[in-house]
Amino acid sequence: MRADGITLRFGGLTSLDGVGLTLNRGEILAVIGPNGAGKTSLFNSLTGVYLPQEGTIEFLPAGGAVVPLVHNNVLGRRVSRKPHLVNRAGISRTFQNIRLFNALTVLENVQIAAETRSASGPIGVMLGLPHNRRNEREARRHSREMLDFVGLSGKEQNIAGSLSYGDQRRLEIARAMASNPKVLLLDEPAAGTNPSEKLGLAQLITRINTELGISILLIEHDMRLVMSVAHRITVLNFGKVIASGAPAEVQQNPAVIEAYLGSDAAEEAAEAAAAADAAAGDGAGTEASAAELPASDLGDGDAKADVVPDAAEASTADAEVAGAAEAGADAPASDAAEASAAEVSTAEAEASAAESGESESAAESGAVESAAESGAAESAAESGTEASAAESSATSAESAQLSEAESAAESSATSAESAQLAEAEAEPDADADADAEPDAESSAEPPAKRSPSESPARDTTEEGSA
Repeated sequence: MRADGITLRFGGLTSLDGVGLTLNRGEILAVIGPNGAGKTSLFNSLTGVYLPQEGTIEFLPAGGAVVPLVHNNVLGRRVSRKPHLVNRAGISRTFQNIRLFNALTVLENVQIAAETRSASGPIGVMLGLPHNRRNEREARRHSREMLDFVGLSGKEQNIAGSLSYGDQRRLEIARAMASNPKVLLLDEPAAGTNPSEKLGLAQLITRINTELGISILLIEHDMRLVMSVAHRITVLNFGKVIASGAPAEVQQNPAVIEAYLGSDAAEEAAEAAAAADAAAGDGAGTEASAAELPASDLGDGDAKADVVPDAAEASTADAEVAGAAEAGADAPASDAAEASAAEVSTAEAEASAAESGESESAAESGAVESAAESGAAESAAESGTEASAAESSATSAESAQLSEAESAAESSATSAESAQLAEAEAEPDADADADAEPDAESSAEPPAKRSPSESPARDTTEEGSA
């Protein structure tokens, strides 16, 4: 089909202004554009509903002569074929608004279109001649095939008005196909359908084109459906063709973007395209420069890569040294605490020894024991520090606490026993009862207040006094 210079006016309003398009055989051509662009007016001009004031429309069937649809006759008058003659020539269409016979069954709706190809006349139909009955059976069989093709098999006896909206759209397509067209015009077949129905419709349109070999001229607002099925796209805006070509080309056309989204969006799209081209050029230059790098540069890169493990090892060694330094700092602190505790115990022992000479030896022995214990703790702490810094700190702290507790307990026990011995020496001639009182007082002291570590020191003192 070919249309050239189609101009359609309604009074002072120009609906189509010099529109031209060509639908190739076996092709799906989509006509898109904003509302009011003149798409449906173009369909009505192609099918004989409207008579354009200017331009020509021709239909070129395979292996046949050119069929003029709109032209000037020998008298110079504008003429166009009637819609039923256009359909008989091999062009069928659907409508933007569904136009079914709602009171008839699904099969009867399709059979009406199929019988337009029969040669039955009114007299033969009224008389019920065998030829007419045979044509009717053939039309019914062909109608069932079309219903099965569009997915309405099993619903032949349903009333057309009771079908869902999506099934009504499919029924209208089946009715248009029942007349065996060479060109099928679909006017917004996906209008009002849900996403799943649109997906099934896109598959149906593709099957009609590939399996039945029917050329399709499609008007649709759903761009996803258009881009998925159309081979070429023609864009109308205010009755004029502003773009035509492959879907990818039309999608990036600034005039199309401006028609749908405005001039600002078109400018932004142009700037984005320019930036993308510049980035692509820069990327190509960078790849070329990288390819020209000498082999020596790669060697330097390998040497730099070798430095990284060395730096990691150095940082690990520094961390270990720092940890050892912290452990060493903790060890002197614990040693100082132990030394101060030993000095306190020694001072207390000397004070008690001044009161009693015999207790001095016991105090010295206790001090010696505490010093030995602290020395053992220090040696244990030093060995623990060399083994692990964390274990050294814990051992030093525990030994310091034990040393302080033992020294304090021993010093208190020594001072008490020294006082008792001093009183006993000062009164040698007192009575046995007076001598027994200090012994009773000393024996009355609760042993529960002493720790187990104090018992050796007390036994030693008692032996010395005896």
